Amino acid sequence: MTDNLEINDPKFLPGSTINFQINLANTGQSEIKHIDVKDVFPQYVVFTKGPGKFDANTKTLAFEVANLLPNETRVFTVTGKIVEANQLPIDLGIVCSINQATATTSDAGEAQDNAQFCIQKQVLAAQTSKGGFPVFPAPTIATSPATGGELLPIISLIPTGIAGFFLRKKAAKN
Repeated sequence: MTDNLEINDPKFLPGSTINFQINLANTGQSEIKHIDVKDVFPQYVVFTKGPGKFDANTKTLAFEVANLLPNETRVFTVTGKIVEANQLPIDLGIVCSINQATATTSDAGEAQDNAQFCIQKQVLAAQTSKGGFPVFPAPTIATSPATGGELLPIISLIPTGIAGFFLRKKAAKN
């Protein structure tokens, strides 16, 4: 279930399923006879399942609840699917959206709740190090970088290494 996930929280991937939970609670002392519920689906989410009737033009799910008793809570699950990556903005790697549900009664007025979540086109860090830090994949390089004059000093170290080897042997004999 999703409830106010921010940009640093886990993110949904394109094409994944997302569930929203609508909790209707009667905290009053008398029964609520009729409640109109509307859930406005956020951008980049397609409705797949839930109670009531979905209007694709307004991206709104509407349903009615009758006879909610005092201290009673009813829970409704609404399911959607994140659009595919090619339907997300090209320039952004992470997109955050808000799902909004509203309950209206003639007795108690109106209540509203929002749930924020974020979508990430590609997950960059799938693993963590022993210390818990993210491990990112190595960047891909199409061509190897050009080498310059740094090769000459490395080659000049070879005779020094050979000379050191012979001097060490000579010192071991004495």
